[in-house]
Amino acid sequence: MKKFFTLLVFMSTLVSASALELAGTYIMSYYRNSFYQYATLNIEADGNNVTINNLFGCNKPITGTYDETTKQLSIPAGQLINETSTVKRYLYSYTIDESSNRITDYESNIVFSVAEGSSYNTFSTEQNLVALNEESGTGNRYTTVRYRNYQNATIQGDIISNQSPYDVTGTDNYPVYVDMIAEGKYLIRNFDQRARLYIYTHRDGTFSTEYEDYPAIYSSTLSNYYYPGSFVIGNNNKYTIISDKNIYGEISNKQTLTFNSVWGYICDNRENTKAEEAYRNLYYYSSDLHKNTTITLNAGKFNLPHTTHEAASDELVLTTKANFDAYNEEGWMWNGDTNDDASVSEITNKKTTIEPGTDATIKSTVYAGLNIKNHGNLKKNVYMRVKGLNGLKFYVTSNGSDTRTAIITLTPTEGTPVTKELPSTGSGAYDTVDGLNHDTTYDIEFCTTEKDMTLYAVQFLASATGIDEVSNNTSENIASPAIYDLQGRRIENITTPGLYITNGKKILFK
Repeated sequence: MKKFFTLLVFMSTLVSASALELAGTYIMSYYRNSFYQYATLNIEADGNNVTINNLFGCNKPITGTYDETTKQLSIPAGQLINETSTVKRYLYSYTIDESSNRITDYESNIVFSVAEGSSYNTFSTEQNLVALNEESGTGNRYTTVRYRNYQNATIQGDIISNQSPYDVTGTDNYPVYVDMIAEGKYLIRNFDQRARLYIYTHRDGTFSTEYEDYPAIYSSTLSNYYYPGSFVIGNNNKYTIISDKNIYGEISNKQTLTFNSVWGYICDNRENTKAEEAYRNLYYYSSDLHKNTTITLNAGKFNLPHTTHEAASDELVLTTKANFDAYNEEGWMWNGDTNDDASVSEITNKKTTIEPGTDATIKSTVYAGLNIKNHGNLKKNVYMRVKGLNGLKFYVTSNGSDTRTAIITLTPTEGTPVTKELPSTGSGAYDTVDGLNHDTTYDIEFCTTEKDMTLYAVQFLASATGIDEVSNNTSENIASPAIYDLQGRRIENITTPGLYITNGKKILFK
């Protein structure tokens, strides 16, 4: 059931009921003054009549009507949307003529159309909007306007005054949407109910911002952009701007960001030649500051940036869930789920007739492994980041009675990706990727062309084939000062078939 709308189908033959309930809290996004801004929007519903509160962060509610047939919300033009002691602004749409002048449309309704998503809905309009001061003809313009009920996290915290830094004057408690946009980089939409904020996660369980990543406030009169930044209490017992304006904090349970910094809005205008020289200074915006701020996900986790694994010579990795969890904690193995890159599925009932590491034919044996799915299902793909490879072997088996095809793609930090497909029945299969650069770091992806398969082992090779010699001899017949297994442990005698290292060679004993 969608949170945005609830379909009322029962008793439809008895009463003329509203087909949609629009009541709720939403995140609205729009362009204003050439950068993205946000606001928390509230809607009250009475049948098909709705009241919209806080459109564009303005303080006057406006009304509209929803048409169930066209799935459109119509808002009559000319409604009072913002009022101060000196100014009243009214909501209209506008167009731009050939001379780039704004032409206000004082008559046409403002129309929002709804698009239904799988878990949320979006209202958007193709019209450009303006909150117009009719007396002066000036107004705030808004383009690309839409509001949605997707919100996967909540911000909470205290509001304090720079004039009385120990007194809490209010609280923050509002929805945001957290979106992973790059490895270790998150976009917080609706931050402070007005802006976007970029957060960078780190492997040590901390996070930070980069001052001037993206503006929150723009002053057209002074040509100033204001950005979220850190404050500390100065000698005058008031908060002051510090040289390191970045915000820092801790990550708890990979779900909550706790800001260590007191933050507010800062503008460093000293190098802005667009502004008059008298206004080139280090400013802060408003006396309100924020402390004890937290951002908590409703579900999922904050993924940390990944690390690079330095492969040992002919290292064999059995891809069990326990091993995956350990390597994921180290940072070099993950899945493609941006909400939780540790959420893999282990398959424990599939068999193979190929022994990983030796490639010997064995009787049908169960090997636990990781489920991999078709290429488009990123959440079920398995990834590794590895350096020190001359080659690589991977072992898969079909999850069904039919033949299925696995795909491995190795993407170097520089150069062309390498891709190989491997068909397999339920008896298992393996293949080798050779010709890799030992000094290059590779991001390795495992998936399938279509149906589910099990990845049960990977071996990192110091040479293309991984085997220098095949022998039927035992260790007793080898004139060698030492014999080592693939984990680098010295052994006295070879008692079981397998791959060993002796005299600098990799020898497969049968």
